[in-house]
Amino acid sequence: MTQPSVSSAELFRIVHEEFSRLRPVACVKCLTPKPVRKLPPMGSNWQLSASLPCPLGCRQVLQQIEERLRREFSLEDRYI
Repeated sequence: MTQPSVSSAELFRIVHEEFSRLRPVACVKCLTPKPVRKLPPMGSNWQLSASLPCPLGCRQVLQQIEERLRREFSLEDRYI
């Protein structure tokens, strides 16, 4: 099965919506990280930029979102 390719802006929007829905309500400091191209592309061709540790568990939420979305989407190749 081929993954749909999306732009980095569209992928950010998807990650942001998921993170906004799943993040701990009490956290007001964590931001949605940007998806970045992962080279060489072994498996998924993108990953989320590093996030800071959060005592409320945001980093773990982001890891779960990234793990799921990396199976669903690939980052479009804008150089073709």
